[in-house]
Amino acid sequence: MTRRTKILVVILTLIFVWVFLRFVAGDPKDDWICDDGVWVAHGRPATGPPESGCEFKMTQREIEEDDSLMETEAEVELEKELSTVRIEARLRGEEIGEIIDGAVGWLQRTQEENGHFRYEYSVLADSYSEDDNMVRQTGALYILGEVLVRDRGKNYDLKENMEKAINFFEENSAFGDMNGYRFRCVLRSSKVCSLGGTGLALVGILDFVNVYPELTAQYSKLINDYLNFILAMKKPGEGFRGKYYFEGGQSENESHFSNGEAFLALVKYYEYKPTGEIKEIIDESFDYFNVIYGRNPDFNFYLWGMAGVKKLNELDPAQKYYDFVKGYTDWRIDGYKNRRDAPRNYCAYFEGVISAYSVLEPNISEWEKERYLEEINFWLSKTRGLQVDDSGFVDLVFGEETYRVKVLDTEKARGGFLTSLDDPVQRIDFTQHCLSAYLQKQFDI
Repeated sequence: MTRRTKILVVILTLIFVWVFLRFVAGDPKDDWICDDGVWVAHGRPATGPPESGCEFKMTQREIEEDDSLMETEAEVELEKELSTVRIEARLRGEEIGEIIDGAVGWLQRTQEENGHFRYEYSVLADSYSEDDNMVRQTGALYILGEVLVRDRGKNYDLKENMEKAINFFEENSAFGDMNGYRFRCVLRSSKVCSLGGTGLALVGILDFVNVYPELTAQYSKLINDYLNFILAMKKPGEGFRGKYYFEGGQSENESHFSNGEAFLALVKYYEYKPTGEIKEIIDESFDYFNVIYGRNPDFNFYLWGMAGVKKLNELDPAQKYYDFVKGYTDWRIDGYKNRRDAPRNYCAYFEGVISAYSVLEPNISEWEKERYLEEINFWLSKTRGLQVDDSGFVDLVFGEETYRVKVLDTEKARGGFLTSLDDPVQRIDFTQHCLSAYLQKQFDI
């Protein structure tokens, strides 16, 4: 083989190898490249695009520069959460109105001539319990007052019921002196006054004179006496003593319930007669509650505390009220995630959530509103099953079995709420809390 022939063979071999690598084996650069979530051919890949491995991902900087995308991701997560617990339908306004009608009527029928409310009724035995609780008695006056200020006498004639109740509590009050205040307070027993009961009675009277201002002079002395009791029970820089003892020394112990009830009463009084002294006490109380319940949230303060902050935020909106309510309410809702199948009456829980929503609503996103409203609407719909209707029967649940049981006296039972689907009794406090929840949903949010 000549030299020229050898050179030609080498050249042809190199050309053959290049052609093989380029068009048969493929260029190393002939591949599929991931570009913003899409496989893009580079050169002439020998195979089709991969089935995975090219998901779209934003950089942290891109995420921070696009808040709307962050919210969209949150909405997706929320939708996943709600998909497992969503109720079939929300109650319509007319349905809620019927529930309110029934509960108001039930409370009116439980009231005796002297203004006292029968405490507990058994729908199966057709009998009233001898048990009683003065704070829960004042709670009945409180909720009738809340109905009155929203209805303004259009649908419910509550004037006589309110007057009887106020007179009952005035007759069951006693005078006392402490910390430079001369006061009257609602007796819990013959020797002890209840701060919470006096606070709720005061709120009820303030609602009453709000609607009937011509009666203000008649009740002004009692209003001032009850207010003085709350002021006397206030501890400097702290909360309120829970009870006043007519014999022996006074305790420094606070009650989470009474702290909330007294706070609500002060805020309602400030609405009635705004003064710098009352506002200063309210502000000091809130700052204290913000610290102790912000660090260690408490179930018992939540209900009345949210009612007080709701009213205070209406009168004097502030970011600190939103911050307090937001964290506290998220904590409260988390505690009830696993209770949706329980037969018990949880009106006191979601009554507080509804109060809180009035504070949160102007400051939260649409998907957050949906989250809170889903919680509220779920419990409103579920709890409807605890209200006795006029069918003459109740559906009770024991274990996994449901029993339809006859009510002995439909007239006495209709409209009241059972304490539980496995405990067929109606109490004024359970019905009060349920009525408050439906009332706020109907009128306030």
